[in-house]
Amino acid sequence: SVSLFELLRKCMSKETSGKEIRRLLDQNAVEINGSAVKELESIINIPEEGLNLRVGKKKWFKVVF
Repeated sequence: SVSLFELLRKCMSKETSGKEIRRLLDQNAVEINGSAVKELESIINIPEEGLNLRVGKKKWFKVVF
């Protein structure tokens, strides 16, 4: 389990600020497996097969632990 904020911090570039991550969430620009996520403090359970994370229109990540 990991918080959504920490997951986004690890996937995106080091220059991405916390304020920018909050703005993306407010604009419904974050999806996990096709479902929009708005809560910054959401706890994400990552299944064995991983999950698909989309940030904006063009940034896709496959998250596997």
